[in-house]
Amino acid sequence: MFGHAETRAPAVLAVVLDEHLKVVAAVGRPDQMPEPAHDRDTAERLVNASGPDAQHRRREIGKALRGIRVTFSTVLNGRRVRCMAEPMSVTGSTATHLLVMVHEDSTADSGHGPVRDRGAHLDDGDREVLTELAAGKTQLSIASSLRLTRRGLDHRVARLRRNLGESSLTLTGLVASTYAAGILVSGAWPPRTRDQLG
Repeated sequence: MFGHAETRAPAVLAVVLDEHLKVVAAVGRPDQMPEPAHDRDTAERLVNASGPDAQHRRREIGKALRGIRVTFSTVLNGRRVRCMAEPMSVTGSTATHLLVMVHEDSTADSGHGPVRDRGAHLDDGDREVLTELAAGKTQLSIASSLRLTRRGLDHRVARLRRNLGESSLTLTGLVASTYAAGILVSGAWPPRTRDQLG
């Protein structure tokens, strides 16, 4: 996959980082069906790779850890890409998790392809669970606020995974995937889906 970097977009489209800049989840371009291990390797390069723009990249990601949404460009898989980093959940004035969205200039925000249709089968309950997860709430607090039993929430999350075709991802990976698909609106806080803002 990386041998074709000069003609293909970066493998990683969305990365979730913890406060120590460790990769929690990485989601690739759905139309390229990348291997999860390749996503993670590429995500690690995004954060840790050296190079002329490494200091600038880390400085910008550091700003996001302080709760500031930032955009920056870097080289990934031999191509210059645009990135947006924003806090996913914040305790005090420090982000506990960051979402970094990676865009290739020629395809960013184009809205083309089947990835944009993945939210079509979500009902209001799915969207509520998704936005609560994206806000960094615990499963216990989500169940309480949505008046669900823990088992009911588990059932709802399983349904959400099925509808999005993401049965193998962690919850943070599921959230990153829905940001990458444009289901959750980047930059909105508290998190909202396109339908909730529309």
